[in-house]
Amino acid sequence: YWPLKLRTSSSHDEGCERDWAIATKEFVGENGVLKAIKAVRVEFKDGKMVEVPGSEFELKADFVFLAMGFTGKEAAQWKEAYINAFNEMEAEIVRQQQAKQVAALPVISQPDLETINRINQRAWNLAQASFEEYRSRMMDDVLIKNGSTKPEDWEPVEMSTEIIEMILATVNGLESMTRSLRRKATRLEAAANHGKVAPQGASGLRKNLHKHSKYACHNRPNGSTIGL
Repeated sequence: YWPLKLRTSSSHDEGCERDWAIATKEFVGENGVLKAIKAVRVEFKDGKMVEVPGSEFELKADFVFLAMGFTGKEAAQWKEAYINAFNEMEAEIVRQQQAKQVAALPVISQPDLETINRINQRAWNLAQASFEEYRSRMMDDVLIKNGSTKPEDWEPVEMSTEIIEMILATVNGLESMTRSLRRKATRLEAAANHGKVAPQGASGLRKNLHKHSKYACHNRPNGSTIGL
């Protein structure tokens, strides 16, 4: 911003408070963390900037950006030191947050003796149930009964709900197709019984056509046939 002309950007329009002619006297912090700054108002007198007596005040701050410009080697050292201090502060804040998160995690310990005994009992019950289930399935297995499969080679076939539904759908489709073929066979058999289907052989076919044709067929003297 030029000394003799006030300019306002979109960032200012979003909301801020601007003040001028202020000199920072001191940074106030705790445990290496910035909390506030102490400042004083200044004014020009005889071409020099001097402090206004009794104008000291404190401003809450947790971040300060040093816009020092080109002020030589000493200013660059101050900038570098400030950046390093800021990085150390950030690392310390992250460390403290991580320590709080670790402290908030529940402590996972081994189960007590009573819980272990209950776990063992439950596992034994489940093992017994599995034993009885597999034994019953092997006793009912046709392949074991007829000797095709040895008990030592028997493997359980675990079927999911999706596989069972697919098998049932296939069976239902085959049953539907079987019923349809049976109905067609029944109609063909009924038609044959009523004479609507010609018997096998050429002579039978001619007899059937002659019987059911709308035209009467007469043999001509030369052996040809004409339909009337």
